[in-house]
Amino acid sequence: MNNLIEHLNPINANIISIMLIISISILLNKSFKNNIKKEIEIPKIDLTPAQVSSLVFGNMKFVKSLTATLLYLSEMKNINLNISTKDFSIDFLTDKNLEEPEKYLLTFFKSINSKNITSKDILRERKSAPDDFNKSMQKYFDLVEKSLYAKNLKKKNNIKIPMLIILIALMYLIVALILTYYKGFLALIVIPLSLILSFNQTKKIFEKTPQGEKLQVEYLKFVEDFENKKSDKSSLTTKDIINLIALDAKSEHIESILKLNPLIDSSKCNTLFETNNFIFADKKSR
Repeated sequence: MNNLIEHLNPINANIISIMLIISISILLNKSFKNNIKKEIEIPKIDLTPAQVSSLVFGNMKFVKSLTATLLYLSEMKNINLNISTKDFSIDFLTDKNLEEPEKYLLTFFKSINSKNITSKDILRERKSAPDDFNKSMQKYFDLVEKSLYAKNLKKKNNIKIPMLIILIALMYLIVALILTYYKGFLALIVIPLSLILSFNQTKKIFEKTPQGEKLQVEYLKFVEDFENKKSDKSSLTTKDIINLIALDAKSEHIESILKLNPLIDSSKCNTLFETNNFIFADKKSR
């Protein structure tokens, strides 16, 4: 490498730059060819709030996802959800007609107390055995993600090839900077191309199926229309509202629609979220 640098001059640097431009252009062409997707129709897919949240955000909004899931389980009559001004309790009814992730979640909660639990019980369990508690919750979210694979909305991506190409792109970037220093100004073209290639391959690591991507866009549009008052609020079902909570719609808009819905009390919904936030996200609870 040192010997090569010693012999660099503007002519040699530009010749090497041209070779880099050709090779990275080939990689970019192949990369973007794989991005071309055919227009597809999405069949009617019934998703739980946790699946909706996982599809759109991964596990980034897990407290909103859990809050919406408890409301969903209550709506489905799998639990009785009793919410006071400061905490909540859960009476277990049935796990029939539930998907595997929600069955697992209820089984985990039942392991704390078989008939009913309170938010204080959950908090106590997390404090007494934080590692086991966090592993159990992580398994729940892993099951949610796995269920999206089964519905052909997410796919397990082989990250080895994208990671290798990202490393190659970064090597191109470093060489281009060296060549530019030695007045190989054609290497300036390589710099944005290597960044574009890196970005494109990074997207592939988190890539969804075409159905998943299209459904994600529809959910984001659903939230956007709701927050911009483009949707008919009177036509929203309880399930729609629970999905909006899972999709992290703005609190003030959620509160406004909850006032029109007799089945979900806005103050109780806030208590449920704040309590969950304290149990599952607040460092003081860990």
